[in-house]
Amino acid sequence: SKGQYQAMWEAFDQLRKKGWLKQLPATKRIAALEEGEERPGVKHDLKATRFRWKNYLYIPHDEWAAEHPGQCYVDPEAAPWHGNEYDKLAAQLRRMSGGKLKWPEPLMVRLRTACQPDEAIADKFQDLIDRQKEQPRTERDWKTLRREFIGRIKATT
Repeated sequence: SKGQYQAMWEAFDQLRKKGWLKQLPATKRIAALEEGEERPGVKHDLKATRFRWKNYLYIPHDEWAAEHPGQCYVDPEAAPWHGNEYDKLAAQLRRMSGGKLKWPEPLMVRLRTACQPDEAIADKFQDLIDRQKEQPRTERDWKTLRREFIGRIKATT
């Protein structure tokens, strides 16, 4: 409906204005214009491709925060009431899996009973990932890898 389209458009426009979306040059003429060279037909290209979604690139958070100092309000230190969701080791292990593998609290307790520091656990998990013939793709592949990892950690204790 028209209302949904308008709401989506306003959200897109806000992301663009705040720097989360960067417009890519749609044609070689537009790319040349950005470098200071104006070629015939560039005005038509600018009008024709102005708001096409496929001509925008998402800016990752780290890059956006570097370009907009003082505007990022993400707290790197989570509050204690957030629970295991913000366990630093669990978060690090999840990042290593590309966000496909959660580490619930009981698993974290099992890992930590091995009496190894968090850095050693993270290093061993990264080593296991690096030794794989091919990167796990699905959540199921990652869970299989996690099961193998926990077995290896328990075997070393």
